[in-house]
Amino acid sequence: MVSLRRLSRGPALIGLLLLDLALAPSPSWARSDKLQAAMIYRLASFVEWPDGALPESPFRVAVVGAPEVASELERLSETRKLAGRTFEVKLVEAFDVDAGFNLLFVGASEKGLVDAALSQRIPNLLTISNASDFAERGGMIQLITVGGRRVKFEVNRAASEQAGLRISSRLLELAAKVHSAAGRK
Repeated sequence: MVSLRRLSRGPALIGLLLLDLALAPSPSWARSDKLQAAMIYRLASFVEWPDGALPESPFRVAVVGAPEVASELERLSETRKLAGRTFEVKLVEAFDVDAGFNLLFVGASEKGLVDAALSQRIPNLLTISNASDFAERGGMIQLITVGGRRVKFEVNRAASEQAGLRISSRLLELAAKVHSAAGRK
């Protein structure tokens, strides 16, 4: 049985995890690409994939239309792990369903690719974007940058469940909005 005391530590724990990235010494912290990469990394660490859905190693991240975010994620991959595995980041021009990626980040500039990614409903693929209405339209996590220094996020719980992914209740508590419908096509 989970105690209330233990539950109350959850949001504080996530807050501390995000805070340690915010306080890391870096003169370029205000750059939204670095902030978004840090958020993608942290948010993905609160998602559970079904048993057997992930390869032994590495965890594969595809980035479309956001080369600066891809560079920052590559920097993180040198010292961090995702889902208990090393991870690799690949900047791609078009998303290939059969490439075996575990996470897809689509930059807002790639409107057509956002729509294509949402229409495919790929099992075990976490989708994240900073495109407007991404979560409402069926994406799993939407990043919303506020003033270049803060990032909020929305979650589409139904879309993640359809893909076989489980988003931590702790993360859902911190979301600016949680969508319960899988989204419109």
